[in-house]
Amino acid sequence: LAGGPLPSLVGLAELEVFDVDANGVTGPVPALPANLIRFVAGRNPITGTIPDLQAVPGLTQFIVNSAQLTGPLPDRSGMSNLSILNVSGNELTGPLPELSGLQSLSAFIVSDNQLEGTIPALTDMPRLETFFVRNNGLSGSLPDLSDVPGLRFFAAGGGPLTGNIPDLSGLSDLVLFEVRDSQVSGEIPSLAGLSSLVTFDAPDRETCIV
Repeated sequence: LAGGPLPSLVGLAELEVFDVDANGVTGPVPALPANLIRFVAGRNPITGTIPDLQAVPGLTQFIVNSAQLTGPLPDRSGMSNLSILNVSGNELTGPLPELSGLQSLSAFIVSDNQLEGTIPALTDMPRLETFFVRNNGLSGSLPDLSDVPGLRFFAAGGGPLTGNIPDLSGLSDLVLFEVRDSQVSGEIPSLAGLSSLVTFDAPDRETCIV
């Protein structure tokens, strides 16, 4: 396609899927129809803020990565049915929302933004598989991961996070654990039983020891 501004979606009451990934479209994300299930507009020079997702109760995927979005992440109340939130590679600011109890969420991908604050608790999230918050300004310690037994990919490096690497026992599906370029320290936990693990990438610091 030739690109151009994103069109208005007002009045499209039956629209469920809108996918214009990597098409050169511009402008802000429009107001989303109430019946929309999937919105994909990544790898475009899209500006503006993330719209009110609370007005789209059935939305399961919101993917606008590698764009130029600004402002905060959506509030937890607008993510109740989301399975995928991917807004990595933007210019988003502010804290991470509370995430505990989002039982549909499988992928939370907000790497490469300007987010600050701490990583919230990850509890009562039975479907969470991917959690990427790398390359932000997040501080504090890493969360307890014992309540996300299906976690497969975790990346939180590239920021001023401190504290110890949490217990990883029980994460038998874990493929990637990455906290490089952070200030995480202490002992490397036991990796016994992590039969799916392909990459374990810890900070290159003398304080991170076996």
